[in-house]
Amino acid sequence: MGGDSYGGKVAVLTAHKIVEGNEGGQKPLINIKGYLVGNPVTGEKVDTSSQAQHAYGLGIISKELYKLIMTHCAGEKDFKKPQNVLCATHLETLNGFLSEIDIYSILDPTCPDEAPTSAMRALKENQEEFIDSPLSSVPDISCITAALLANYWANHHLVKEALHVKEGTIERFHLDNFDVDSYFYTRSVPSIVPYHYSLITRGFRALVYSGDHDLKIPILGTLEWVKSLNFFVLEPRRSWHAGGQVAGYTILFSNNLTFATVKGGGHIAPDIMPFECFFMFERWISHQSL
Repeated sequence: MGGDSYGGKVAVLTAHKIVEGNEGGQKPLINIKGYLVGNPVTGEKVDTSSQAQHAYGLGIISKELYKLIMTHCAGEKDFKKPQNVLCATHLETLNGFLSEIDIYSILDPTCPDEAPTSAMRALKENQEEFIDSPLSSVPDISCITAALLANYWANHHLVKEALHVKEGTIERFHLDNFDVDSYFYTRSVPSIVPYHYSLITRGFRALVYSGDHDLKIPILGTLEWVKSLNFFVLEPRRSWHAGGQVAGYTILFSNNLTFATVKGGGHIAPDIMPFECFFMFERWISHQSL
């Protein structure tokens, strides 16, 4: 089983619950062999404390700002609510830079939840004219992505009727509504890392992968908690390939734990790099080295 980001957190907890149920004799037994998670949230400090280093590595912030953050934020337990005034000031500067880009996939344009009206109208009503029109008159369609079209589709009144969504029960469908997680649930699991350790040391295979252009849950933080499990490195960092091209980098640890990056991937790497991610999954599930 598997999942991305917050879904990865749920996947690990679900896998752990299944394993404990199997060991406790609950029926039916579920033949679980392992799990995979992508750009997974852990609840650990590294989820956010690694943002500055990754932003610096990607050329978004200066070396000077990075050093100031590392100096004044050392020892902070919560980077969202820093106690040190200077740390808070420098993190505010960092967040200013991050607010200008899509931190889930920094190479993508920043886009609103709603499609640009002119672009959607052009695509819907004047397809032939839109295709043949000169570039100077074509509306900006850089934000018409698969995710936005799914959002547009889900909010259509006919779709709502087909799904039996009662009128007035909800204003609109949101692709990602993090307010649900932040404001409507009490978090009873501060860190998911012990659950990873419990599953892996029980003999279950694990693949932890990260899109390297995600600044929401940076690869540096993910690799830090992976290394904190203190498993031996069986195969040191090397490139892995798909379609004859470098698709990312991987490390094989003991206890059947594989860490991999997806070159060019964002927070949900399969969205942007579907071929590479399928190739990675296919090899992993077939017990083949990446």
